[in-house]
Amino acid sequence: GEVGSGGFGGSCAPVGERFSSSNGCAVSSNNAYLEDQKEMDAWALPGSKMGSKTADYFNSLGERAALLAMGVELFGLVDIPPRATNPTDNNGNIPYTMRHYKSNHYLVEQDRVGFGFSVLRFLSDRSGGCGPLLVNVNGFDANIKLDLDRGDGGSVEGMVKEVLARCPWYRPCAFGALLRIRTSPAITINTKQPKFTTTAPNNSSNTTDIDPARHLFNLGMYGSCTADRIDENTWHFGCCDANTTTSFDLEFSGSSNGVVDHVAHTEIRGEVKMDPCVQTCFAYTAIMPKGGKWSCDKDGEEEEEQEWVTVRRLAVLTTTMDVAKDTESLTQSLDAEALSVVLFHKLLTSSLRTCLTESQIIGKEWLLNTLFATYLSAKSHAKRLKSNSRHTFQPSASNLEMSQRFFVKERILNAGGQISNRDVLLAQGHDRICSLPLLVFSLLQCDGLRPSSKNGYNPSVDARVCACTNMGIMNPGDMSRCIAPRLELWGNVAAASGKEENVEGPTVDSVNLSKHALELAFEDLEKDCANVTSGSGSSIPLFFLDSPRQILVFHHPSYQRNKNGNGSDIYISEALHKTVKEAARSYRVFPPVYYCNQDNNVNNDRFLRILNDAMVEDSMNDGMSNFEDWCTDIADMLHEELMSRKNSNKR
Repeated sequence: GEVGSGGFGGSCAPVGERFSSSNGCAVSSNNAYLEDQKEMDAWALPGSKMGSKTADYFNSLGERAALLAMGVELFGLVDIPPRATNPTDNNGNIPYTMRHYKSNHYLVEQDRVGFGFSVLRFLSDRSGGCGPLLVNVNGFDANIKLDLDRGDGGSVEGMVKEVLARCPWYRPCAFGALLRIRTSPAITINTKQPKFTTTAPNNSSNTTDIDPARHLFNLGMYGSCTADRIDENTWHFGCCDANTTTSFDLEFSGSSNGVVDHVAHTEIRGEVKMDPCVQTCFAYTAIMPKGGKWSCDKDGEEEEEQEWVTVRRLAVLTTTMDVAKDTESLTQSLDAEALSVVLFHKLLTSSLRTCLTESQIIGKEWLLNTLFATYLSAKSHAKRLKSNSRHTFQPSASNLEMSQRFFVKERILNAGGQISNRDVLLAQGHDRICSLPLLVFSLLQCDGLRPSSKNGYNPSVDARVCACTNMGIMNPGDMSRCIAPRLELWGNVAAASGKEENVEGPTVDSVNLSKHALELAFEDLEKDCANVTSGSGSSIPLFFLDSPRQILVFHHPSYQRNKNGNGSDIYISEALHKTVKEAARSYRVFPPVYYCNQDNNVNNDRFLRILNDAMVEDSMNDGMSNFEDWCTDIADMLHEELMSRKNSNKR
């Protein structure tokens, strides 16, 4: 399999080949029982008997490291020459493929795992590390100064930035952290290991009852941490930072009998109603500059000697939660970005226990069930609103707010709304649920979860593990931009004098991730700016693409550099520069930033390849459907289920 970008930014595909397909030749890529990995060493996968023992060993080492306030980071160095244009084998007549290539220039099978990151990863996971990464050292020259403003994924520059991000004097980091979570009596953290039944092929020599995903679930917590074996609901972090993210599931406690509203007795106030709440207590050690700045905040300022102090701090946060009485009030509280983190861990666990192809089906079924429940909820809520309008009923503040955001025509089929029946079924009339179809589709198309294809996207097991572990520690904002990059259109005006003309923000703050949508946005803005004459200045719409893999500022591909001279008059507004800077700083590791209109390092071919990697909605990895076709299929299945339900009620 290919190394690609080695897991950097949650990606393991080579640039420009994220969504390459092979006419639908998908491989059922089971991380426990890979069909195309028959020669794999027995210790390399956590689902095998030897792999289970090895995974347990490294998991135990990671736990010890966490208790010693040590975070373990793993880097695998490989030497892979650049891909040739028309390469051949030793006979000169067999097309070259990366998956059959090794650094010694001999064509040999490369189905074996090189590092075994699928089990080594637990050493990093349990200690609080950021997960393993693959680095291509081919062409590296120690005598040439590294350009850290670039540092594409999988490069030595990228590795140096990753190392710097783990240094306490470069950016804020914490060590020896301890997290304790308390909940109100009615709810508790679900610490039960999900049930597992093996689905390995009958003819597989790796058939086993060992759960390959058991170490992903750490006594209730998903993420890079270690559960305390004595104190309940307590976890250790060897190291962490502001971007480290963990997640857990809540359930009703055994004593609550499903009753969320709990009444507690106090000596002073007597019986007091206690709303469901979660309290976190986080203790950590940090090395901090005394009156100075971290290196990452100096923006090229000259380094000066400064004093550093070691501090121990405690942070306590209490969060109360409203109780959802029905589906409508539950969906109105949805945080799509936070949900993306939870869904990723669930789908990753599923893919390890079954296969990547099966996890695609599970993700689609989850979306179908959610949209179906949302539509039925809309019908019920519309019926209640109609009933309440006949009576002098004064709704509560929360119900009133929910009703003001509820538009019957956009939520019910054939109600005369502005959106199509297809979009009604896809919950496009719901201001929170409307993002779920793209969220689920993008998750299923991410590098960690997308199935391999025989002649297209085919990462090595090591590379896929690197991508998954890197995504597994992302915060909700980073995760959402990893699976579906942010794409904005700026109406940049460049005057001949070089002065900015009131450019304060994007003209279109969200452009769909398809080439067709990009074309339409560009054409609309170009028409609006047509009244700007070339004598006084030139209006050049610019796109801003933001993802953990790279940040790109570019004009439309159809724009010719000599259209208004040689392109040197293109002016990047201060507002756009500031937005780019803030976007880069929002990530744990600053991604490379490219201005394609003035950067000689980004030729037109590479720019188009980077852009293609972001066009998630155009992805056709299954060889059959892009996002629009996929959504149409979802809507058709929902409509069929609704009609079936309607007909059964008539009987």
